[in-house]
Amino acid sequence: MTALIRHWSLLVDDISKETPKKPTWLTHRIWLVINARRKFLRLLRERNTEAFEKVIKELKIAYHVQKQPEHVKTRKAWAEAQLRVRVEQEKERRLEELHQSYIKERKEKLKQMEKRKQELRKEEQEKLEKNNKLDKKNCEIRTVPIPANCRNPNRSDPGYLPWTELKPGPDAYMIPND
Repeated sequence: MTALIRHWSLLVDDISKETPKKPTWLTHRIWLVINARRKFLRLLRERNTEAFEKVIKELKIAYHVQKQPEHVKTRKAWAEAQLRVRVEQEKERRLEELHQSYIKERKEKLKQMEKRKQELRKEEQEKLEKNNKLDKKNCEIRTVPIPANCRNPNRSDPGYLPWTELKPGPDAYMIPND
């Protein structure tokens, strides 16, 4: 490829001596072959750097690594790279502000929830105490002997009601105070 490029380049130089216009059919082909050679050299460089260096020395050609678009010193590329950097910084700044506001709101909400939880616990405790006082005030445990006829009721009796049967064994029941 390199020999072909060099040969065609000499032909272009000879033709351009006779006419002021370069032959496009030839310069275009040179350009295509140069790009193909560049591709093959890039692939070789990626796979085997020692072989790449050896080929470059033998062919006596220079291989320049193309710069990334943001590193190219054209005004447009530089401006685009600067714009990307500024946009990225602005995104990061906004995201950080949003994160900080979220943390702040979360802390406030947790404090409110904890306060509300304490209030509810206190209210629940007060209601339990109030219920306990009412139970103690309204009911007391008294030992009442159960009549013999209630312990072993006559089921054939027409006045017998099944829900009046006193099945629990101990002789103590809760009786409300009037």
